[in-house]
Amino acid sequence: MAMKIIDLDTVQANGKRGETQRPAFTKINANFAEVYDGLGQAVSTLAGLAGRMGGRNVLINGDFRFWQRGASRIVTAPLAIYVPDRYQIVCIGAGQIKASQQAFATPAFGAAHYMNCDVSGATAATEAFCTQPVEGVQTLSGSTVTLSMQAWAASPGRKIGVRFIQSFGKGGSPDVTIYAGVQEIGTASSLRQFTADLPSIQGKVVGPESKLHVIVDFSTPAAYSAQLVGQSGSFSLTCMQLERGSVPTEYEVRPDTIELMLCQRYFEKSYPVAVTPGTVTRQGRSCVAQSTATNALNFFYQQYRVPKRTSAAVTLYSSESGMPGKICQNNNADINGVVEDASQSGFSLYGNNNSGAWGMWWHWTSDAEI
Repeated sequence: MAMKIIDLDTVQANGKRGETQRPAFTKINANFAEVYDGLGQAVSTLAGLAGRMGGRNVLINGDFRFWQRGASRIVTAPLAIYVPDRYQIVCIGAGQIKASQQAFATPAFGAAHYMNCDVSGATAATEAFCTQPVEGVQTLSGSTVTLSMQAWAASPGRKIGVRFIQSFGKGGSPDVTIYAGVQEIGTASSLRQFTADLPSIQGKVVGPESKLHVIVDFSTPAAYSAQLVGQSGSFSLTCMQLERGSVPTEYEVRPDTIELMLCQRYFEKSYPVAVTPGTVTRQGRSCVAQSTATNALNFFYQQYRVPKRTSAAVTLYSSESGMPGKICQNNNADINGVVEDASQSGFSLYGNNNSGAWGMWWHWTSDAEI
């Protein structure tokens, strides 16, 4: 509708200039009605844009794209091991979890992959779950948060629970656990959401290595009104997103380059992304070699692609045998490799060639997980 203009100058039948009050205020009301209608549409548009803005999801690798340590692993109680990037698979008490990366025949929900966790041998003492420790206990503290995911099981009647643990780090205040509830999941994928209020950390003591654990429980001897006691089964998850607010937004798909760099802040390797550390391969290996320098003491500095969260734990692997702690010479014989001065940006290493040998070739991993 075009803006309605009040006529202020035309001489009316009563000899006075301009429209009388009633038609003038009718035009004013019509103009205001159009303005407020437009504002309502603007608010709706902005709300839609907010749901598509980047940076909403505090979780990394929520669609299980990257598994730098290997695409599957069996975790037997009592163990807690990083399997997909940024996710620990934990089995305590009894039983085991086989965690593996799976691919959709056709990408779904904006994702090409999902994680399958096959829990077997569970008893009343079993605690089986996956967790992502989010760096910094201050993350989303004092806020209403929602964890959403696509979830399904291989057989009906299976349930999952969600909880958060505010961990205040070394020398910090005691942990605070927040339960977000338990839900039964079907055999077809569906969006599941769990909402909770994370307490403020005001007045708490925060030490080094503080974190917010985001946990999906498959089996546990306590909590959730005993609904997950001794539960075995095959559980699949993808598009995990933790964000502020009580309403989940569309899953935030980040470009591969950005998602991988976020993962590499915590774990990086020399191997190609899809190659498991310890594999015998020359692809991606580092080297120092000069054929005339036999019996040499070789030094090298390895720069990371992405600075680490903290000084990282470095493991060397021979490129020819895959043996940890070793580096390879020109004759394919392994020698010990020594790591020094590991930092957030890289590390130094050296190796002393055997008689008549020269050069050194190796792979490496750098682990700075919380």
